[in-house]
Amino acid sequence: MTQTATSSSAPTFDIAVIGAGVIGLTHALELAWAGQKVVIIDQEAPGLGTSFGNAGHIGNEQLDPLASPSTFRNLLGYLLQKDAAVSFRWAHAMAALPWMIRFGLSCRKGQYHKGLKALSALQADSLPAWADLLTRCGAPDLLISQGNYMVVETEAALARGRAEQRHLSELGVACNWLEAHEMREHLPHARHAMAGGIRFHKSGHVANPYRVSQALETAFRAAGGHVHQARVEAITPLDSGVRIDHTGGHIWAGKALICAGAWSHHLARPLGLHLPLETERGYHLHWEKVNAPFDCPIGFFERRILMTPMGEDLRMTGGTELGGLSAPPTPKHMTALKYHAAAVIPQYEANSAKTWMGYRPSLPDFVPAMGRLKADPRVFISTGHQHLGLTLGAVSARAMRDLILERPPALDMNAYNPHRFHTL
Repeated sequence: MTQTATSSSAPTFDIAVIGAGVIGLTHALELAWAGQKVVIIDQEAPGLGTSFGNAGHIGNEQLDPLASPSTFRNLLGYLLQKDAAVSFRWAHAMAALPWMIRFGLSCRKGQYHKGLKALSALQADSLPAWADLLTRCGAPDLLISQGNYMVVETEAALARGRAEQRHLSELGVACNWLEAHEMREHLPHARHAMAGGIRFHKSGHVANPYRVSQALETAFRAAGGHVHQARVEAITPLDSGVRIDHTGGHIWAGKALICAGAWSHHLARPLGLHLPLETERGYHLHWEKVNAPFDCPIGFFERRILMTPMGEDLRMTGGTELGGLSAPPTPKHMTALKYHAAAVIPQYEANSAKTWMGYRPSLPDFVPAMGRLKADPRVFISTGHQHLGLTLGAVSARAMRDLILERPPALDMNAYNPHRFHTL
């Protein structure tokens, strides 16, 4: 149990949101629109952290948590395969061992189904929530709801690709299988092999992730919100609220909401929440002014990469590396992306693309942690959205707004209890 300090200072803000990525921005905006006086605190300007480099895909077809019996069966192969979609930085092995043990436990059938149910509940309204949010921001054109494709390139993978489509259809995902000639009709400019593929009908993407962050920040400021750029060092409960200790001093607020992504557990631990958060290091290549000949995201089943058109630009993302927060980018991941680029979009020079790496926050069951801290009911957390931070940002913001303001949330928030790992 944390100790509550005393202070005669009245809170300057109703709520302090720590984190200016897409999760922090969406949550802060919903709270500001609800009439709260809100401040966002982050050492970086809004939208310039991990949210800057995401795939731009609203992947509401992604219902299966990575923690699954299938992943566990193939885990050894992933760890040993040179260019696997999921990899592990061995220098980080000992630090990540407790997380890996919990991940293995989360792969059990019962835990997997809990995760599937929790993600499905969030995904049900993920795209409509974004449509509503961006319309209210005055930027509806930033959301493109044209679905996406998953290409199966080889005959050897056809059976697995068809099985994946059947599985997703059974889960309620609006998708259908396309034979090779149908894929050619849908993607006539493609230069890569296509043995078949999946057409997803109700997903979407954004024109540019950073422009989305800018639109959210503009709407937040217009609603009376404040942005303070500083590194938060601690959250101190007081008798009159909470004090946010940062590199430039202190900010007092009635409540605090931790949305600090992969750094969230460092702020939560002194408050009694030991969150097993690990970092999914994600990579991208980004080409400017290439005018991609397709208008929606295209994924590649065997390669586990995704290409998203962003206006005149094109972004390719791929790979998941468990590697912590301090190590530099791993060269082999950029090399792998360039290898894939040369195979599927040979018309674009891979070495001309800008490269990027970001830190995605992931919990062992790959379900977000959203809720109130037991140690102090005025402190909340929303983190662990793994590679679905953009996808789940708007719908998570609605749920957390209602929880913080003590309204009945539309979701069963027990599924996202941040303290659930204490009893796993």
